[in-house]
Amino acid sequence: MSEAAPSASAPSASAAAPGRSLKRNIVHALVGNGVYNICRFLVVVLLAKLASADVLGQYNYANALISPVILFFTFNMRAAMVADAYNRVTFGSWKTTRDLGLLASLVVVAGLCAWKWLDGATTALLLIIAFLALGKIFNQASELCWAMYLKRERLDRVAWSNVWIGVTMLVPFCVTAPIYYLLVKNGTLPAERYADGAAWAALGGAIGALAVYLLYDRPSVRGAPDCNPQWTWSSVRDVFVQVLPLGIVMLIINLCDSVPRLIMEHRTGSTTALGYFSALAYIAMTANLLLIQVGIASANRLAQHYNRNFRLFLRLAAKLTGLALALGAVVMLGTLLVGRWLLAVVLRPDYAEYYPEFLIVVGSQCLGLLISIFGITSTQMKLYWVQVTIHAAVLVTTAAAAWWLITPEAPVRGAAWTFLIRAIAQVLLYAACMGWAIQRRRRDLALAADGAVPPPAIG
Repeated sequence: MSEAAPSASAPSASAAAPGRSLKRNIVHALVGNGVYNICRFLVVVLLAKLASADVLGQYNYANALISPVILFFTFNMRAAMVADAYNRVTFGSWKTTRDLGLLASLVVVAGLCAWKWLDGATTALLLIIAFLALGKIFNQASELCWAMYLKRERLDRVAWSNVWIGVTMLVPFCVTAPIYYLLVKNGTLPAERYADGAAWAALGGAIGALAVYLLYDRPSVRGAPDCNPQWTWSSVRDVFVQVLPLGIVMLIINLCDSVPRLIMEHRTGSTTALGYFSALAYIAMTANLLLIQVGIASANRLAQHYNRNFRLFLRLAAKLTGLALALGAVVMLGTLLVGRWLLAVVLRPDYAEYYPEFLIVVGSQCLGLLISIFGITSTQMKLYWVQVTIHAAVLVTTAAAAWWLITPEAPVRGAAWTFLIRAIAQVLLYAACMGWAIQRRRRDLALAADGAVPPPAIG
């Protein structure tokens, strides 16, 4: 199985593929991801209204435990594939590396389940951990298909995949949450059994994610001209070396999210406070999730402009940054106007008691809008190891803040301040990184134009 790199004059597959306008792709990304995140939000609402903060906390605790593992072993290969503007690596090499990573993540998750079982976790929590992990693994199986859609600039395909994943995740909760609510309300089941419904709903979501991959995403790319299935062990090794820093970045980013939550559960001895905080955090991050899709929709253009026209790259990056600032201002204003009402009506009145903490979390998420754009732009500039350094420093800052601020008396307030401190550190470090990288690129291009050095490498 050989792997031949295309010549410099040969057009890349992604370049030759029929694309769509950036505005149209952004609309598709926003609609598809909007539906997906509405489904996720409704899951939170169902658990908050029909179950309890403790069950919502168990659901969030399971996510905090498994997400760093799974996202590390999938190495953010979607971003790396899109950054490979000249298709120097075959699809088969990406896929084989991805499959090995998913297998490794499955083994580690099994170990985590065994550890929690020995630690005395309830059967419901163990099932939630296992089934959520399966769902995330099946979702990650679709990631390379999404990368091919992005390289072809066909975000309508990504949008439909997101819609189906969101719907298949939501429907099981729409079935189990009301059933268990009625069974507990009429005394047929004790209140502790609410978590069983969440576990079976997580299983339904995992089955749905697998169905979307097998019936929609995989058939869309199988046999396509730009999906060369060939690979060698040496090419897999090269891919692993290339994406390892991205995996480390994903691990550190998710640990920054998970560590405060794990410390909160440890300090309080239950998942109730974690349930309240996770609801606040999820509502606050909705705008961030939408902006990420705009950045992803622009990723291929950023990579192409960085290699071919640096002025256009800077212009697009500036537009994305301006959009992040404007969206952050709108979100903060909306929170000040209707935030307390939102918590009381959409969730429950007891959640509105945490409105001051909600304002702090929203502030951190507004800074997170800038962080998302900086991160996507840095990846398209292939600043992989620089991002590792940034996020390692942020993780240390986050862990120290969480350990100091999260107390049994005020765990939600401490977690909120921890997230704000983390966001400030990320913005400052990313801004310094971007400024340095832009100046370096300008210098290299100027020297190349003068003939002092060879042109900077591309692709």
